[in-house]
Amino acid sequence: MQNFYYSVALPTPLRQLFTYHSSTKIAPGSRVAVSFNRRNLVGFIIKSCPKPNFKTIEIKEILDKEPTFDNESFQTLIWIANYYHHSIGEVFNNFLPPKLRKINFVLEKIANSETNTQVIKGSKTYDLTPDQKNVISQIQQSKGFDPTILHGVTSSGKTEVYLQLTEKFLKQDTSIMILVPEISLTPQIYERFRSRFKGNIGLYHSKRTDKERFECWQDCKSGNTRILIGTRSSLFLPLQKLGLIILDEEHDPSFKQHEGVRFSSKNVALKIAQDRDIPIVLSSATPSLQALELVDSKNYKFLSMPTRINGDLPPSFILHDTRTATKKAGIDISLFPIIQKTIDRGKKVLIFLNQRGFAPLLSCNACSWSALCKNCSVKLVFHKEDNILLCHKCQKKYEVPKKCPQCSSGKFHYFGVGTEQIESELKNEFKEIPLIRFDLDTTRKKGSLEDVLKKISDSNSAILVGTQMIAKGHDFSEVELGIILNCDQGLISHEPNAIEKLSQLLIQVIGRVGRSGTSKVIIQTDYPDDKNLNALKEGNYLRFSRYLLGEYKRLKLPPYVSIALIRTKSKDLNASMLFLRDIRSTVEASTNAHCIGPLPAPLNKIKNLYRNYLLIKDKDLIETHKTISKINAAIGKTIEDKKIQWSIDLNPSDYS
Repeated sequence: MQNFYYSVALPTPLRQLFTYHSSTKIAPGSRVAVSFNRRNLVGFIIKSCPKPNFKTIEIKEILDKEPTFDNESFQTLIWIANYYHHSIGEVFNNFLPPKLRKINFVLEKIANSETNTQVIKGSKTYDLTPDQKNVISQIQQSKGFDPTILHGVTSSGKTEVYLQLTEKFLKQDTSIMILVPEISLTPQIYERFRSRFKGNIGLYHSKRTDKERFECWQDCKSGNTRILIGTRSSLFLPLQKLGLIILDEEHDPSFKQHEGVRFSSKNVALKIAQDRDIPIVLSSATPSLQALELVDSKNYKFLSMPTRINGDLPPSFILHDTRTATKKAGIDISLFPIIQKTIDRGKKVLIFLNQRGFAPLLSCNACSWSALCKNCSVKLVFHKEDNILLCHKCQKKYEVPKKCPQCSSGKFHYFGVGTEQIESELKNEFKEIPLIRFDLDTTRKKGSLEDVLKKISDSNSAILVGTQMIAKGHDFSEVELGIILNCDQGLISHEPNAIEKLSQLLIQVIGRVGRSGTSKVIIQTDYPDDKNLNALKEGNYLRFSRYLLGEYKRLKLPPYVSIALIRTKSKDLNASMLFLRDIRSTVEASTNAHCIGPLPAPLNKIKNLYRNYLLIKDKDLIETHKTISKINAAIGKTIEDKKIQWSIDLNPSDYS
């Protein structure tokens, strides 16, 4: 019996392919069941290969009646593995619905849908602004791969542009993919699309059940779904006749995956659009500096909607000096009358603080002992509602101690403020007013996100308290006052891109406020004279970004240089540091790259693993890829300590 030999990718950290044989011909992109180190794994056929000079294991089972990945997706996944220097098997596994990752799940052939089930509801016409008409016309006229940065201030009508473009591309018998950075953004945009289009609109993200995700995958594969809305995990759903990709909030760091395959869904979406020769729209009120630099270098087209639909000006931006302020729940008490007056007018108040829980530190008054996680080098956060101390990194829960474990004193003090504390204190201060908290704790359960959004929508006057979740793309009516707490952390951060992220966050929070002419945003700060905050006061992000690009160019920071972080995780701190020192020696001996480190990561220990990194800076991305290739070659020639987990993060958005 004739055997055929195949290079198979396996979902392991090992950056190599493995040879197996089968008596059946198998197409690339197909899933197979194989035995590996006494385990049964789902592997992926990459290519056929000659018979090797060593004994091979037979493939146990072919799991696909037809390849899971079509040729275009297959080639893009190969590109991702090479571009991000990651295990090819983990890359393939990453972009599958959970059901297709299971060893016992055989995929039958999926019949193609013969008709386009997406139908536009009614024949209503919509009044568009001149800016909207221009943007829609320009994008519709795009020929082939034509990346467009769409800058649109909040309330300029970007979602209506997406709807109009979807209608036009559906009429051309193509499909549309809309990517959002956060799950919390999907309910509102999904409902907007459902109100305009009949038929099956795909919704895909990690909070959907395994069954729901697989059914969405099937509907895309069959052609039954022509509109897909999802987060980064939806990038490789097999949407048929893809004609347009839209990335909403393109600046958002959540488009970058921070564990496993550290890919940027923005870059991958651009690669998909390029491979399929279709237009792509990267939309934001606060475009990333990387995107704006690519506009400057004529690689991207730039379109703008600089004014709101109703003609209102953005809210005024007030820096409120809190150096001598008396605070309650982190809020200067002198602002309470302003909150009350806003509520009395039947309007909403939004209070933003990027810290959930009641208090971020529990400490002993007698000996200054602090509650720390045993597994991570972080302080435990007190959650009053559940009466627990919680590690926000490993999610381990601890009982609140009755006595100090160090000195047996029973006197403790809670330091700092979280959204739960603000909610609790303001409920006492404003007893008759609905107070709605919007953070991970209040939206974790299935259906709770939709409930919170509905409660906000149904309330006339209310106080909204939230973390970053509340700042991202939501359309809240009647919010007249915004108060931003603790933005100073962004001014003193160690991250090279800290000011860019802070400016985007502030403008995004401001965007949730001010759908009326009397609106204002108050930023509490101990640095009222800071040049960056004062440059942002006008709320003109594009002007500020131009200033920031000039500063980053002068300081030789991204996007004018390329950075790679080599990260390690290990129980053995010394072995990890030695590993990174060896890498640094390789880099300095064979490249012109500049190295910083190895250094302990700011959060040095998570889940009992010490975390360290080596920062490598090159003049451009081409040089970075050359440097990483030399690192990979050097590591391949040594016996790597199996106790060290290491990864490459290309142009990171998060340096923690």
